[in-house]
Amino acid sequence: MTEPHLKKILDEKGWTQDPLAKKVRVSVGEIYRWIHRDCNPILNTLSRIAEAVEIKTLDLLDESET
Repeated sequence: MTEPHLKKILDEKGWTQDPLAKKVRVSVGEIYRWIHRDCNPILNTLSRIAEAVEIKTLDLLDESET
């Protein structure tokens, strides 16, 4: 998952980092680090991100899907 991909997903949903953080149960700072590629979420968290934005986990990783 790369920075433009997660950012694009949030933009398509009309979300800022805050709603995603609340749905995934992590801090806004953690979302920021993922978007800016300081770190990557673990698989369990990727699953929660995918559920929050209503896509399949594999689609979250596949940048050609958005």
